[in-house]
Order: sequence, then C-alpha cells, then structure tokens
Amino acid sequence: MTKKRKRDRRLREEKQHKELDGISGTINSISNKNGQLEVCHDRDDTLMDISIKWLSDRTAVRNHIEQMDLFGKLETSDGLIRIENVLPDNVAEAALNWVKNLPNDQFEIRKIDRKTSLRENGTTEHHFYLKNIFPSKRMTVKTRKRYGLFEKMITQFLRDLWPKKRCVFSVGKYNCGNYIAEHDDHAYVTDNDGTFCSRDLAVILYLTKGWTEEDGGILIDLSKESGSDNRFVPIFNSMVAFEVPRFHEVTAVKPRQGRDSRYSIFGWFLEEGDIYSYHKVPQPSSFTKVEPDDLSSHSCSLNFHGKKGSNNSGGKKKKW
Repeated sequence: MTKKRKRDRRLREEKQHKELDGISGTINSISNKNGQLEVCHDRDDTLMDISIKWLSDRTAVRNHIEQMDLFGKLETSDGLIRIENVLPDNVAEAALNWVKNLPNDQFEIRKIDRKTSLRENGTTEHHFYLKNIFPSKRMTVKTRKRYGLFEKMITQFLRDLWPKKRCVFSVGKYNCGNYIAEHDDHAYVTDNDGTFCSRDLAVILYLTKGWTEEDGGILIDLSKESGSDNRFVPIFNSMVAFEVPRFHEVTAVKPRQGRDSRYSIFGWFLEEGDIYSYHKVPQPSSFTKVEPDDLSSHSCSLNFHGKKGSNNSGGKKKKW
C-alpha cells in the first residue's frame, strides 16, 4: 500500500471516529458476550447507535469474524457455503431497520427483459432494485448522519471478511415478481486506480425475516443436480458465499399479503487480472467502474457465460 493510500485510510478512520462520538456519546457501557451485545444506556440511545459502537470495535469485529471461519468452511466445501448468525442479533436487527427505512429514492430499478437479454450477448434477464444513492434529502440531518455512518460500518464489517481485498457491495430489494435468471456472476471491473479485476468471491447477507419456500426469491445453485441441498431460502442474518463463476438463479418473488420485501446486502471480492481462463478480456467500454470506498456507486453487471451444469472455474485454483 502506498503512503498516500495509507494516509487517506487513516484520515477516513479518524473522520469515522469523530462522527461516531458525535451521535453516540450518551452510551454508558457496551460489551460483547457470546456474540451478543449487553448494553446500559440512556433512554435517548438507539439500537443503531449501539450497533455502530460495536461495529467500530475492531477487536470485537475481528474476533467475531474469526469465529465464523468463512475460509475454513469454503476450503472443505465444493465452493458454496451458508453461514448463519453472521452478525450479533442486535446488529442484525439494526441492519434490517436500516434497509427497511431507506426511502424509495435510494433504490434504482435494474431490469433487462428476455428479448433484450437474447439480443445483447453477455447480459442476463433480471428485475430487482439496487440501492444507489445516499443520503436522501427526505431524511433529517441527524438521521442522514446516523444512517450514513451505519452504512460505512456495516460495509467495513463485510470488507473485513477478506481484509486487504478489493471489494464492492450493494443493498438489494426484491418485490413481488422480481427475479434473476440463470447466470454465473462472471464480470470484469476496473478500480479507481485503473486496476483491471475479476469478480472472485460472491457474498450475500440476507436481511429478511419469516421467508418461506412458498414466497419465492430462492437462490438455486445450478451447479448441483436438483434437490433440497441446492435451494437456499433466505434466512435472516445468514450469509451465502460462493466462488465465481458459479451458475445460479433467483426465482421470482411471489405475492403474500403483509410480507416485507426480500432484502439483502450483496457483492463481490475482486481479484486483480483476468482469472477466467476460458474468457477473452472485454473491451474497456464494457468495464464496470468500482468505487471501493462507496457501497452504492457501482453498477450491477450480471453475465451468463460458460457451460451450464458446472462451476466453470476455468482453471482457477482454490486459495482459501
């Protein structure tokens, strides 16, 4: 890491700490026991303030992630795993409150119909909503500050799953009828510094309660034969991670009265260079620009390549 990047990171961390002190100075004490938060607080404290405090505790976060053993589980798997209880309960509740209260103007529709998908090679039929712009002018200054800081800290938690790795994350919202057709997540991106990268590891953190098989919105792993072990119903505070490329789809969300949207935070860790040996490097015009320090600045590129029914790793070697 260059001196300039180290300095910029230090300045960002200092700014985050100042913001944290500004909105959660009334918290008297906070501790972590068995992954849960124990809090003594004044009546004006909020769950989000408390969660920000935990997320800013680098030692607590590091220990929590080590206990998850993400890469140990990946090493002994076929390249896809599910982990439950990813966040302490109170932090997961705060994350759910955060996404549910994001105004609609923070989400942009992502839609490619079947006709367009067939006409434009390399695109996948899909329809869902992606969080794009923060903050919203409809929020009060205090709320924008709190939500903005929580967003930074929850994104940092996800980045810490694979430290020093380039990555990008977004919030996804699926309403009735939303889906993604079969695809393998293969895509190339360029970082701000011009580095050419490939998506390497996909991560999906589910933030929806009470979801059932009948609700649709199910992640289906198409690299396995049809069966119960290739269908992943969203479970609140669980994470699915898999090596890219890997064929999968998300079935259409079905109507049910009184149910929330299907929420998740999803994204990819990136590897420098072209890691898909069976692909040609695309033209620069097809790159997706990634802003590593901004959760919502990238565009979602869904691609369908290779041969269905295999992981199509193209000679990639496991490195977990």
